[in-house]
Amino acid sequence: MESQQDDFHDLQREFKTFEARSEERYKTIFKQLEEVEQSIQRLHFIVLSGGGATLIILATALVNTLT
Repeated sequence: MESQQDDFHDLQREFKTFEARSEERYKTIFKQLEEVEQSIQRLHFIVLSGGGATLIILATALVNTLT
């Protein structure tokens, strides 16, 4: 009977250790995910800005060509 209780307490301790490690991993993963999302937003802004600048340059070239 004592052996079963020792096994149970060992399992409880191992589970709590596993749970704590998993929580830290999830925090790290979510922090990295937020950083990736911020990078994607910056890239989206850069692409849109570049597209807008390209359209303005092409429109200006077209106007200059037609006049």
